[in-house]
Amino acid sequence: MSVDAHANFAYSTLTNAPGTAGTTFSVQTGDGAKFPTPPFNATVWPAGVQPTGAAGGNAEIIRVTSIATDDLTATRTQEGSTNRDITPAGYQIAATITVKTLTDAEKSFGVSTGGGTSGNTGVLFGPQVVLAGINNIRLSQSTDATSRITVSISDIAETATMWFPYNEAVNVVGQHGQSTLHIVPVPTPVRGPGDELHIDRLVFPIHFTNASNSTGSVTLSINYGLYTKNASSLSLWGSTSGSGQITYSGNDASSQSKRGIHLFTMPWTTTIPGDRYYVGILSKTASAGANATISQVLISQINSQFYGLLNAATTRSAQWPLGFGVYSAQTAAHPSSIGFSQMDGSNSSNARPPSWFAISGTV
Repeated sequence: MSVDAHANFAYSTLTNAPGTAGTTFSVQTGDGAKFPTPPFNATVWPAGVQPTGAAGGNAEIIRVTSIATDDLTATRTQEGSTNRDITPAGYQIAATITVKTLTDAEKSFGVSTGGGTSGNTGVLFGPQVVLAGINNIRLSQSTDATSRITVSISDIAETATMWFPYNEAVNVVGQHGQSTLHIVPVPTPVRGPGDELHIDRLVFPIHFTNASNSTGSVTLSINYGLYTKNASSLSLWGSTSGSGQITYSGNDASSQSKRGIHLFTMPWTTTIPGDRYYVGILSKTASAGANATISQVLISQINSQFYGLLNAATTRSAQWPLGFGVYSAQTAAHPSSIGFSQMDGSNSSNARPPSWFAISGTV
Protein backbone atom coordinates (compact mmCIF):
# COMPACT_ATOMS: atom_id res chain seq x y z
CA MET A 1 0.00 0.00 0.00
CA SER A 2 1.40 3.41 -0.98
CA VAL A 3 1.71 6.37 1.39
CA ASP A 4 -0.04 9.65 0.62
CA ALA A 5 1.98 12.53 -0.80
CA HIS A 6 2.40 15.71 1.24
CA ALA A 7 2.94 19.43 0.60
CA ASN A 8 3.75 22.42 2.81
CA PHE A 9 1.29 25.33 3.01
CA ALA A 10 -1.40 23.42 1.09
CA TYR A 11 -4.18 25.85 2.11
CA SER A 12 -6.96 27.81 0.43
CA THR A 13 -10.57 28.86 0.79
CA LEU A 14 -13.53 27.53 -1.18
CA THR A 15 -15.18 29.52 -3.94
CA ASN A 16 -18.21 27.20 -3.93
CA ALA A 17 -20.53 25.70 -1.31
CA PRO A 18 -20.60 21.87 -1.52
CA GLY A 19 -23.26 21.60 1.19
CA THR A 20 -23.73 18.17 2.78
CA ALA A 21 -23.45 16.02 -0.32
CA GLY A 22 -21.26 17.87 -2.84
CA THR A 23 -18.01 16.23 -3.89
CA THR A 24 -16.41 19.15 -5.77
CA PHE A 25 -14.38 21.59 -3.71
CA SER A 26 -13.25 24.63 -5.73
CA VAL A 27 -10.34 26.64 -4.33
CA GLN A 28 -9.07 30.12 -5.15
CA THR A 29 -7.57 30.65 -8.59
CA GLY A 30 -4.10 29.10 -8.79
CA ASP A 31 -4.32 27.44 -5.37
CA GLY A 32 -4.94 23.98 -6.80
CA ALA A 33 -1.22 23.76 -7.49
CA LYS A 34 -0.46 24.15 -3.77
CA PHE A 35 -1.93 20.76 -2.95
CA PRO A 36 -0.07 17.43 -3.21
CA THR A 37 -0.71 14.82 -5.84
CA PRO A 38 -3.91 12.90 -4.98
CA PRO A 39 -4.98 10.89 -3.18
CA PHE A 40 -4.61 12.64 0.17
CA ASN A 41 -6.81 13.68 3.09
CA ALA A 42 -7.76 17.32 3.73
CA THR A 43 -9.65 19.17 6.44
CA VAL A 44 -12.52 21.60 5.67
CA TRP A 45 -13.84 24.07 8.29
CA PRO A 46 -15.60 27.47 8.44
CA ALA A 47 -13.86 30.79 7.85
CA GLY A 48 -12.61 32.81 10.80
CA VAL A 49 -12.42 29.95 13.32
CA GLN A 50 -10.19 27.04 14.28
CA PRO A 51 -11.27 23.54 13.20
CA THR A 52 -12.88 21.30 15.81
CA GLY A 53 -14.00 17.74 15.32
CA ALA A 54 -15.69 16.66 18.53
CA ALA A 55 -19.45 16.27 18.80
CA GLY A 56 -20.93 19.53 17.64
CA GLY A 57 -17.63 20.43 15.97
CA ASN A 58 -17.28 22.38 12.75
CA ALA A 59 -14.72 20.44 10.64
CA GLU A 60 -14.90 17.51 8.24
CA ILE A 61 -12.09 15.41 6.80
CA ILE A 62 -12.42 14.57 3.11
CA ARG A 63 -10.29 12.44 0.81
CA VAL A 64 -9.22 14.22 -2.35
CA THR A 65 -9.10 11.73 -5.23
CA SER A 66 -8.32 14.06 -8.15
CA ILE A 67 -7.53 17.69 -8.99
CA ALA A 68 -8.54 19.51 -12.18
CA THR A 69 -6.82 22.92 -12.05
CA ASP A 70 -8.54 24.43 -8.98
CA ASP A 71 -11.36 21.91 -8.61
CA LEU A 72 -10.75 19.14 -6.08
CA THR A 73 -12.91 16.02 -6.28
CA ALA A 74 -13.28 14.25 -2.94
CA THR A 75 -14.99 11.55 -0.92
CA ARG A 76 -16.75 12.87 2.19
CA THR A 77 -16.58 12.02 5.92
CA GLN A 78 -13.16 10.40 6.27
CA GLU A 79 -11.38 9.14 9.41
CA GLY A 80 -14.57 9.08 11.47
CA SER A 81 -15.39 12.77 10.93
CA THR A 82 -19.01 13.96 10.75
CA ASN A 83 -20.74 15.16 7.59
CA ARG A 84 -20.98 18.98 7.66
CA ASP A 85 -23.10 21.42 5.74
CA ILE A 86 -20.32 23.29 3.97
CA THR A 87 -22.25 26.42 3.24
CA PRO A 88 -21.72 29.24 2.27
CA ALA A 89 -18.60 29.69 0.14
CA GLY A 90 -15.47 30.79 1.96
CA TYR A 91 -14.85 27.62 3.99
CA GLN A 92 -11.18 26.94 4.65
CA ILE A 93 -9.49 23.81 3.26
CA ALA A 94 -5.99 22.49 4.03
CA ALA A 95 -4.01 19.29 3.57
CA THR A 96 -3.30 19.13 7.29
CA ILE A 97 -1.78 16.45 9.46
CA THR A 98 -4.46 13.92 10.36
CA VAL A 99 -4.39 10.60 12.17
CA LYS A 100 -3.90 8.85 8.82
CA THR A 101 -0.77 10.92 8.14
CA LEU A 102 0.81 9.50 11.28
CA THR A 103 -0.41 5.93 10.93
CA ASP A 104 1.00 5.85 7.42
CA ALA A 105 4.39 6.47 9.02
CA GLU A 106 3.72 3.82 11.66
CA LYS A 107 2.78 1.02 9.33
CA SER A 108 2.89 -2.46 10.77
CA PHE A 109 5.58 -4.84 9.62
CA GLY A 110 4.46 -8.45 9.30
CA VAL A 111 6.72 -11.49 9.48
CA SER A 112 5.81 -14.93 8.18
CA THR A 113 7.70 -18.22 7.92
CA GLY A 114 6.38 -18.52 4.37
CA GLY A 115 5.01 -22.00 5.01
CA GLY A 116 8.09 -23.18 6.86
CA THR A 117 8.12 -24.79 10.28
CA SER A 118 10.56 -22.55 12.13
CA GLY A 119 11.03 -18.87 12.89
CA ASN A 120 8.99 -16.20 14.65
CA THR A 121 5.82 -14.73 13.19
CA GLY A 122 3.79 -11.70 14.15
CA VAL A 123 3.02 -8.06 13.43
CA LEU A 124 5.30 -5.30 14.70
CA PHE A 125 4.58 -1.60 15.19
CA GLY A 126 7.05 1.19 15.50
CA PRO A 127 8.84 4.05 13.77
CA GLN A 128 11.80 1.85 12.80
CA VAL A 129 12.18 -1.54 11.19
CA VAL A 130 15.57 -3.22 11.56
CA LEU A 131 16.42 -6.22 9.39
CA ALA A 132 19.12 -8.51 10.76
CA GLY A 133 20.80 -11.36 8.92
CA ILE A 134 21.29 -14.61 10.83
CA ASN A 135 22.33 -18.16 9.98
CA ASN A 136 24.70 -17.21 7.15
CA ILE A 137 22.37 -14.55 5.71
CA ARG A 138 24.06 -11.27 4.81
CA LEU A 139 22.22 -7.94 4.44
CA SER A 140 23.42 -4.71 2.89
CA GLN A 141 21.69 -1.41 2.18
CA SER A 142 22.15 1.49 -0.20
CA THR A 143 20.38 4.76 -0.97
CA ASP A 144 20.20 6.21 -4.48
CA ALA A 145 19.88 9.83 -5.63
CA THR A 146 16.10 9.74 -5.16
CA SER A 147 16.44 8.57 -1.53
CA ARG A 148 15.15 5.15 -2.47
CA ILE A 149 16.52 2.55 -0.08
CA THR A 150 17.52 -0.87 -1.37
CA VAL A 151 18.12 -3.80 0.97
CA SER A 152 20.08 -6.66 -0.60
CA ILE A 153 19.94 -10.16 0.86
CA SER A 154 22.50 -12.86 0.13
CA ASP A 155 23.92 -15.88 1.83
CA ILE A 156 27.46 -15.91 3.16
CA ALA A 157 29.72 -18.02 0.98
CA GLU A 158 30.70 -21.33 2.54
CA THR A 159 34.02 -23.09 2.34
CA ALA A 160 34.82 -26.77 2.64
CA THR A 161 38.14 -28.53 3.14
CA MET A 162 37.12 -32.10 2.31
CA TRP A 163 35.53 -33.71 -0.74
CA PHE A 164 34.67 -37.37 -0.16
CA PRO A 165 32.09 -38.30 -2.80
CA TYR A 166 32.09 -42.04 -2.10
CA ASN A 167 32.18 -42.12 1.70
CA GLU A 168 29.20 -44.51 1.84
CA ALA A 169 30.02 -46.58 -1.25
CA VAL A 170 31.25 -50.17 -1.38
CA ASN A 171 34.87 -50.21 -2.56
CA VAL A 172 36.39 -53.15 -4.44
CA VAL A 173 39.82 -53.81 -5.91
CA GLY A 174 39.76 -53.43 -9.69
CA GLN A 175 41.45 -51.76 -12.59
CA HIS A 176 40.44 -49.77 -15.62
CA GLY A 177 42.68 -50.35 -18.59
CA GLN A 178 46.14 -48.84 -18.93
CA SER A 179 45.81 -45.10 -19.74
CA THR A 180 42.00 -45.38 -19.63
CA LEU A 181 40.36 -42.08 -18.68
CA HIS A 182 37.26 -42.65 -16.56
CA ILE A 183 34.82 -39.75 -16.11
CA VAL A 184 31.95 -39.35 -13.64
CA PRO A 185 29.80 -36.30 -12.70
CA VAL A 186 30.22 -35.35 -9.04
CA PRO A 187 28.97 -32.20 -7.22
CA THR A 188 31.26 -30.42 -4.78
CA PRO A 189 30.19 -30.45 -1.10
CA VAL A 190 29.38 -26.71 -1.31
CA ARG A 191 27.48 -25.42 -4.32
CA GLY A 192 26.02 -22.00 -3.46
CA PRO A 193 27.09 -18.72 -5.10
CA GLY A 194 30.62 -17.90 -4.01
CA ASP A 195 31.11 -21.22 -2.20
CA GLU A 196 34.58 -22.72 -2.46
CA LEU A 197 36.42 -25.95 -1.78
CA HIS A 198 39.96 -25.53 -0.44
CA ILE A 199 42.25 -28.55 -0.74
CA ASP A 200 45.97 -29.27 -0.75
CA ARG A 201 46.05 -32.94 -1.72
CA LEU A 202 44.26 -35.77 -3.51
CA VAL A 203 44.08 -39.26 -2.02
CA PHE A 204 43.61 -42.52 -3.93
CA PRO A 205 43.29 -45.97 -2.36
CA ILE A 206 45.42 -48.50 -4.27
CA HIS A 207 46.10 -52.23 -3.91
CA PHE A 208 49.52 -53.90 -4.27
CA THR A 209 50.55 -57.54 -4.29
CA ASN A 210 53.68 -59.46 -5.31
CA ALA A 211 54.76 -63.07 -5.50
CA SER A 212 57.13 -64.52 -2.94
CA ASN A 213 59.77 -65.20 -5.58
CA SER A 214 59.61 -61.79 -7.28
CA THR A 215 61.95 -58.86 -7.15
CA GLY A 216 61.65 -55.51 -8.84
CA SER A 217 59.72 -52.27 -8.80
CA VAL A 218 56.48 -50.90 -10.14
CA THR A 219 55.70 -47.25 -10.83
CA LEU A 220 52.18 -45.85 -10.61
CA SER A 221 51.16 -42.60 -12.32
CA ILE A 222 47.74 -41.02 -11.77
CA ASN A 223 46.23 -38.09 -13.64
CA TYR A 224 43.28 -36.25 -12.06
CA GLY A 225 41.21 -33.63 -13.87
CA LEU A 226 38.01 -31.66 -13.42
CA TYR A 227 35.76 -30.92 -16.37
CA THR A 228 32.78 -28.59 -16.68
CA LYS A 229 29.83 -29.11 -19.02
CA ASN A 230 29.67 -26.93 -22.10
CA ALA A 231 26.68 -27.75 -24.34
CA SER A 232 27.47 -31.18 -25.86
CA SER A 233 31.01 -31.46 -24.55
CA LEU A 234 33.20 -31.24 -21.48
CA SER A 235 35.89 -28.59 -21.02
CA LEU A 236 38.90 -29.16 -18.79
CA TRP A 237 38.80 -26.82 -15.77
CA GLY A 238 41.99 -27.99 -14.11
CA SER A 239 44.19 -31.04 -13.73
CA THR A 240 47.22 -32.44 -11.95
CA SER A 241 49.25 -35.62 -11.90
CA GLY A 242 51.59 -37.53 -9.67
CA SER A 243 53.56 -40.76 -9.50
CA GLY A 244 55.05 -43.10 -6.96
CA GLN A 245 57.22 -46.21 -6.97
CA ILE A 246 57.00 -49.43 -4.99
CA THR A 247 60.06 -51.66 -4.73
CA TYR A 248 59.69 -55.26 -3.62
CA SER A 249 61.81 -58.29 -2.95
CA GLY A 250 59.97 -61.52 -2.33
CA ASN A 251 58.64 -61.94 1.17
CA ASP A 252 60.95 -59.59 3.01
CA ALA A 253 59.42 -57.38 5.67
CA SER A 254 59.43 -54.29 3.48
CA SER A 255 57.57 -56.03 0.65
CA GLN A 256 55.00 -57.51 3.01
CA SER A 257 54.28 -54.09 4.52
CA LYS A 258 53.40 -52.71 1.09
CA ARG A 259 50.86 -55.38 0.20
CA GLY A 260 47.13 -54.77 0.40
CA ILE A 261 45.29 -51.46 0.27
CA HIS A 262 47.19 -48.24 0.97
CA LEU A 263 46.55 -44.56 0.32
CA PHE A 264 48.46 -42.86 -2.47
CA THR A 265 48.58 -39.09 -1.92
CA MET A 266 49.18 -36.45 -4.54
CA PRO A 267 49.75 -32.75 -3.70
CA TRP A 268 47.37 -30.27 -5.32
CA THR A 269 46.87 -26.96 -3.53
CA THR A 270 43.93 -25.32 -5.24
CA THR A 271 40.62 -23.55 -4.68
CA ILE A 272 37.66 -25.07 -6.50
CA PRO A 273 34.47 -22.98 -6.94
CA GLY A 274 31.35 -24.81 -5.81
CA ASP A 275 29.73 -26.52 -8.80
CA ARG A 276 29.10 -29.86 -10.45
CA TYR A 277 32.24 -31.21 -12.06
CA TYR A 278 33.00 -34.20 -14.21
CA VAL A 279 35.94 -35.94 -12.54
CA GLY A 280 38.35 -37.65 -14.92
CA ILE A 281 40.91 -40.13 -13.56
CA LEU A 282 43.42 -42.21 -15.49
CA SER A 283 46.24 -44.40 -14.23
CA LYS A 284 49.36 -45.83 -15.83
CA THR A 285 51.84 -48.36 -14.50
CA ALA A 286 55.36 -49.32 -15.50
CA SER A 287 57.26 -52.24 -14.02
CA ALA A 288 60.82 -53.42 -13.74
CA GLY A 289 60.47 -57.03 -12.76
CA ALA A 290 57.63 -59.52 -12.75
CA ASN A 291 54.91 -61.13 -10.65
CA ALA A 292 53.70 -57.91 -9.02
CA THR A 293 50.44 -56.07 -9.49
CA ILE A 294 49.25 -52.63 -8.50
CA SER A 295 45.54 -51.91 -8.91
CA GLN A 296 42.99 -49.18 -8.41
CA VAL A 297 40.18 -49.35 -5.90
CA LEU A 298 36.84 -48.92 -7.67
CA ILE A 299 33.28 -48.22 -6.57
CA SER A 300 31.19 -51.39 -6.78
CA GLN A 301 28.29 -51.01 -9.20
CA ILE A 302 25.99 -53.06 -11.40
CA ASN A 303 27.49 -56.07 -13.16
CA SER A 304 25.44 -55.74 -16.35
CA GLN A 305 25.84 -53.88 -19.58
CA PHE A 306 23.87 -50.64 -19.97
CA TYR A 307 21.83 -50.42 -23.18
CA GLY A 308 20.63 -46.82 -23.11
CA LEU A 309 17.07 -45.54 -23.44
CA LEU A 310 14.15 -47.96 -23.49
CA ASN A 311 12.85 -48.65 -27.01
CA ALA A 312 15.82 -46.87 -28.54
CA ALA A 313 18.76 -48.23 -30.47
CA THR A 314 21.70 -49.23 -28.31
CA THR A 315 24.86 -47.22 -28.87
CA ARG A 316 28.27 -47.47 -27.31
CA SER A 317 28.08 -43.82 -26.30
CA ALA A 318 24.97 -44.38 -24.14
CA GLN A 319 25.68 -42.93 -20.69
CA TRP A 320 23.90 -43.25 -17.36
CA PRO A 321 23.82 -40.33 -16.58
CA LEU A 322 25.29 -38.13 -19.30
CA GLY A 323 29.03 -37.77 -18.78
CA PHE A 324 29.46 -41.11 -16.96
CA GLY A 325 31.83 -43.50 -18.70
CA VAL A 326 35.29 -43.73 -20.24
CA TYR A 327 37.00 -41.76 -22.97
CA SER A 328 36.88 -43.81 -26.15
CA ALA A 329 40.65 -43.79 -26.71
CA GLN A 330 43.65 -44.39 -24.51
CA THR A 331 45.38 -41.18 -23.51
CA ALA A 332 48.47 -40.15 -21.59
CA ALA A 333 46.90 -36.91 -20.32
CA HIS A 334 43.57 -35.14 -20.08
CA PRO A 335 42.21 -33.80 -23.38
CA SER A 336 41.20 -30.15 -23.15
CA SER A 337 37.76 -30.99 -24.54
CA ILE A 338 35.74 -34.21 -24.71
CA GLY A 339 32.49 -34.63 -26.61
CA PHE A 340 29.83 -36.81 -25.02
CA SER A 341 29.82 -38.78 -28.25
CA GLN A 342 33.46 -39.67 -27.50
CA MET A 343 32.53 -41.44 -24.28
CA ASP A 344 31.65 -45.10 -23.79
CA GLY A 345 29.11 -45.69 -21.05
CA SER A 346 27.63 -49.06 -22.03
CA ASN A 347 30.15 -51.52 -20.58
CA SER A 348 29.43 -52.58 -17.00
CA SER A 349 32.98 -51.79 -15.88
CA ASN A 350 32.49 -48.20 -17.00
CA ALA A 351 29.96 -47.75 -14.19
CA ARG A 352 32.70 -48.29 -11.60
CA PRO A 353 34.58 -45.02 -11.01
CA PRO A 354 37.94 -45.06 -9.21
CA SER A 355 37.71 -44.27 -5.51
CA TRP A 356 39.32 -41.04 -4.29
CA PHE A 357 38.87 -38.08 -2.00
CA ALA A 358 40.32 -34.57 -1.65
CA ILE A 359 41.28 -32.86 1.59
CA SER A 360 43.18 -29.99 3.12
CA GLY A 361 45.46 -31.09 5.91
CA THR A 362 46.35 -34.48 7.31
CA VAL A 363 44.87 -37.49 5.52
